Amino acid sequence: REIKYSDRGLLYITAFGEIGLFDQNKEVTIGKYSGLMGEEASVYPWLPFKPLITVDTQFFELDIKARKPKPRILDLAEFNNTSGLSFTGKSRTGSYLYLGFKNGCVCICQAKDGSPVFQLREAEGAITGFHVNHQLSVGVASTDKGKLIFWDLATGEPLEQFTAHRGEILALQASTSGRYLLTSGTDDQVRLWETSWTATEEVGEPELFWEMDKASKPAKTFGRFFGFRVRK
Repeated sequence: REIKYSDRGLLYITAFGEIGLFDQNKEVTIGKYSGLMGEEASVYPWLPFKPLITVDTQFFELDIKARKPKPRILDLAEFNNTSGLSFTGKSRTGSYLYLGFKNGCVCICQAKDGSPVFQLREAEGAITGFHVNHQLSVGVASTDKGKLIFWDLATGEPLEQFTAHRGEILALQASTSGRYLLTSGTDDQVRLWETSWTATEEVGEPELFWEMDKASKPAKTFGRFFGFRVRK
């Protein structure tokens, strides 16, 4: 019924409620679990060999390689999931995990234990992608409404948003420096966006305040943005 790519293989959930992880290179099933029923159940990449399962608005973590896999309820502290999950991702270092929701919220969690460290709100539409630009101390998200939204990670307030595609944004990628963003959408377009050159080309990365317990300097401006169309 549903398949998602992960670093460890293909995650799947069947119409009968079976959840499994399949290694497409070795063509073997690494592990599977049956018993978590519900039409609203979905599976997402999370920790290595531990997919995240959502049933309605509840989160479960499943150790797929355990001798007897059993879902464990995942408590995200004060974060209240009221709309359902729409995206999962992780930072380049793997230290942080990103959860995007259908109501436009983003929750940033520590990878080591899944505990939330930062929350962002105000996005228009379901989150389909997320990236943290350390140099600018900015978080950028894409939505199913075709929007790109930029947040100041020092305050949690939205800085800027605009329509990047006519339709859902399917993928959001960023260069290592954060200077360039690449998006693709259901409008059959791939677009390149440029953020602030002076901010992203400087040497060194300022730490985000949830790592150092101090506020980062807010970003004030983004340079120019431009896009282009890839013809079929």
